[in-house]
Amino acid sequence: MKKNYFSFLLLSIVSLLVVSCVDPIDPEDKPTPITPVAPVEFDLTKDSFTLKHEFRGAWIATVYSLDWPISKNVSEQKTELRNIFSNLKKANFNAVVFQVISMADAMFKSDYLPWAKQLTGVSQGTDPGYDPLAYAVEIAKEFGLELHAWINPLRIGKKSALCDNHPAILNPEWSQTYKDNLYWDPAVPEFRQFLSNIVTELMTNYDIDGIHIDDYFYPSGLKNNNDTWDDTKMFQLYGSDKTLNVWREENIDKIVEGLYNSVKSVDPTALFGVSPQGKLENTRALYADPITWMKEGYIDYLTPQIYWYIGHKTSDFKNLAYTWAEQSYKVPVIPGLAAYRLEESGFSLDEFVNQVTLCRNIDKIQGNIWFRTQNILSDNFPFVSPTESFSIYQYPALRPTFACDSTISLDTPQVKVIGNDLSWNSVENAEAYAVYKLKYISKNIWEPQMVSYTTQTNFKGEGESNYFVIAVNGRVKSEYDKVHFIP
Repeated sequence: MKKNYFSFLLLSIVSLLVVSCVDPIDPEDKPTPITPVAPVEFDLTKDSFTLKHEFRGAWIATVYSLDWPISKNVSEQKTELRNIFSNLKKANFNAVVFQVISMADAMFKSDYLPWAKQLTGVSQGTDPGYDPLAYAVEIAKEFGLELHAWINPLRIGKKSALCDNHPAILNPEWSQTYKDNLYWDPAVPEFRQFLSNIVTELMTNYDIDGIHIDDYFYPSGLKNNNDTWDDTKMFQLYGSDKTLNVWREENIDKIVEGLYNSVKSVDPTALFGVSPQGKLENTRALYADPITWMKEGYIDYLTPQIYWYIGHKTSDFKNLAYTWAEQSYKVPVIPGLAAYRLEESGFSLDEFVNQVTLCRNIDKIQGNIWFRTQNILSDNFPFVSPTESFSIYQYPALRPTFACDSTISLDTPQVKVIGNDLSWNSVENAEAYAVYKLKYISKNIWEPQMVSYTTQTNFKGEGESNYFVIAVNGRVKSEYDKVHFIP
């Protein structure tokens, strides 16, 4: 009995010593989850990706020299504009929307409008000594950016600011006064022809990619207060069988249709787009109805200015984006984003990442245009040097193909892989080739990232990477043959 007792006591002491040498087990400790390893090779049988080209535009506002020109010196102006284009290219934008008419004046040599005052700071109509739009076209081509000429269709401004030979002074019956500002009257047939002539002049004299107009239609507030706007005689002449509201809306329809026809008469493949207010009820308050323009085919794309954040109580970005897309009648929608509102309530870098991501996931949305250049190229927006948390445009992108684009067909490049080198045949009518690398995202979903845009027919890839190649001619693209894996 004593022997058993001492044996038990000895065993207990040994056990106690052993246990005391082992760390106690924390009941809160949990096994570290094993991070799944991303696949290296694209699996055609279960993996997928979507190649969606993207319009990446920036509005360059010249009114009041908001974005350009800051200097009144010609050499400095050219340097400023070149730097803007260069930085947009570095930030992987592919289009600029350059304001060439802001207050019924011109940033180009025009037979119809006087030179803009902000070019010289002297007075409206003073020749700056060069053609800013011609220079902008030149450097846009150098940097591989599309250039769309942006005009304000109806805004004139203060009468006192106009030069003596301004067309509004010479033709006072073409304009109306509202809250001490002059506006062109869209009811006047002669003015509508005048505006179309200006667009024809732009399209004929400059190698631009299209015309873009914004939301300066009938002035804000007019629908509920006619004030000094008196178009009674014009209404009696041209609209007495309609209500005043319907007639005024039709006048804006005629403006849009006329400009579309002017663009297409010079270049059927050039684009004509409109940027209305971000909410349909707001733009209709200006007697403008974008739904009609899309339904009737008066525009090639629509850029609603959706300048609110996702989840906004009355103007939710997400709801508005889907609403415009659903009513687009197959016309591409390219929402405008409010870069100028960064750091306001509801707006952060994450918010803009989410807005772009949302747009990319809506079929009828084909990209975005940002307002405005000074904001997106500021230190607050890391566009030029993307960070891990802000990499919206980390890689270049091709512009989408629009319905009006050339019907030229491009054969699919046939790619061969030897070692790390990809090579392909020269495709007839191809201007260049885009090489894409696939990045694994999750759940068999991959993301194509353009890593080269070249006129060559070869590319040196990296090991353990997946590539494909398409041929490009303007906005026309070919298919790709297959995904090629470099082991």
